[in-house]
Order: sequence, then C-alpha cells, then structure tokens
Amino acid sequence: MIQSGLFNIAEKSIVNEEITKQLHVKLSHDAAELFNNQVSKAIWYASIRPQETDIDTFEDESKKYEEIQIIELTLNGCSDVVSIAKYVMNCIPYPLLIVFLYNNKVKLCMSKLKKAQAGYKNYIISSILSTIWIYPNDLSDQDFTLFPSLFLNFNEGKSIYDLHSRLYDTILTHQSQSMTRARTYRIVDYLLGKTSTIKKAEIFQSCDINNWNPPSNQGKNAIFANRSSNHLCLHDYGDIWHCLITRNETRKVLLGRKIMDMEALLLKMDEYEMKYNPWG
Repeated sequence: MIQSGLFNIAEKSIVNEEITKQLHVKLSHDAAELFNNQVSKAIWYASIRPQETDIDTFEDESKKYEEIQIIELTLNGCSDVVSIAKYVMNCIPYPLLIVFLYNNKVKLCMSKLKKAQAGYKNYIISSILSTIWIYPNDLSDQDFTLFPSLFLNFNEGKSIYDLHSRLYDTILTHQSQSMTRARTYRIVDYLLGKTSTIKKAEIFQSCDINNWNPPSNQGKNAIFANRSSNHLCLHDYGDIWHCLITRNETRKVLLGRKIMDMEALLLKMDEYEMKYNPWG
C-alpha cells in the first residue's frame, strides 16, 4: 500500500478498498488483457470530496470537478504504463491521481479532462502527465521537493478543480528532461544509419511515456492522430539512455564514438543534423 508519509490525506478521506475485479469487468477485451498482464492489484486508496473536506466542487461550461479519486496500481511489469492509465481513467468518471507501484519504486500519473458532447459522463482525456519513477527509500533532491509540495497541496485549494490544478502543476514541475518519440527514433538513425533493419520500437519498448497530449480533433481524424503519435508522446532522457546503452547495437556505437551520457549524445546529434540536415 502507499506509504503513509507520501501524502497528507485526512483519515476520513481514506477508502483503502481493492477494486481489481471491478475495474477488470469495465475494460474492453484488449484493455483487460493488458491490465491482467501488468496489474496485480488495484486499490481505491482515497476520495477527496467536499463531504470530507472544506473544498467545494467546481463546474463551468467545459469541465466539472466534484471529487478526486486516488487509485493505487501495483504492477507486474512497466512496459506500457500510460496505456494502463488511459484505460483506468476511462473507467472512472472522475479526475484521478494514479499511483503506480513497481519493484519498490513509485510513479504518479494525472490527467486533465473536458466535457464530451454527450455530457459529463463521457469525459474526454485532454492530456496525461506522469513523473519519472521515484524511489521513496532513496529520494533524489528533486524528489524531496515533490512530496512536500503534494503534502501541502492536499490542504489547499478553493475548489476541487483548484486542488487538481495544483497537484497537476506540481507533477509537471517534477518531470525530468524529455523529448518526443520522433526524435528518439532520429537518434537511432544517427547511431545506426537510416538503412538499419532494427525496429526502433523494439529498442525503446521499455521506455515509458511521461507525457501524452492527443490532438483536439483525434476523434474526427484518427489517421492524423496515429501518424502524429510519435510527436505527441514524450520520453524521459534517463529512460532513453537506458534503452540505448542496454541494446548491443547502439551500445557498441556509443562506446566506439566515446559518447558517455545523454548530453554528449544530443550535442553530437545536433552537430550532425546541422551539418547534413540544417532544415530538420
């Protein structure tokens, strides 16, 4: 279960109820298969509502924030965390803070919602944001700033929407440096050449997405959404470097060129692109 020191939530807001089966029955076949493979347990940890707090609901023409649910998902693997987050968020018609637990590390994930044409019961996810993986027992300097901020935010806010925005902005500031999936693929072209037969997706299959912003017209133009997905997903520098250095083909090139970290790689790549492809 979530370590009690991570969040400052009133005892009356704690639910601590397992909902693994309830979520599973709401998922489509493909979503349920991924959920079964990746999630070992789902806990409804807490519900932040006006009934238990002094914070009011919020509603305007495009959004409605009545409560924030905190869901804890214990994972068997972490190959597609954002997809799991999307599936769960589509199951629960309230703003969520999802806490992923995997191998003694934690990832926080939130979304922004807007009203669909059919009404508030069919929210549209306008963006998904997540932190890098955090080790609660070995917090970095950046981690030390995150949790005190969350600790304070749960006691602040004029409305549920205001509280949600504060939490979202706190997670936003905790993101590490990121780049689009399209640029990670160009890194492979730079290292291995454009004629390489190695599938780029295989190299980065363990690279989490830490920010996803779908186009506003994705429902009307699915082809555009699919083609542009590589420019909409952001990956963490650390994850990208880990994937490159653990793959034999790219690791050999990096060592051969004496590129020892992500910053050196980006510098070399920028120099290469300015020389051979100055117009991008």
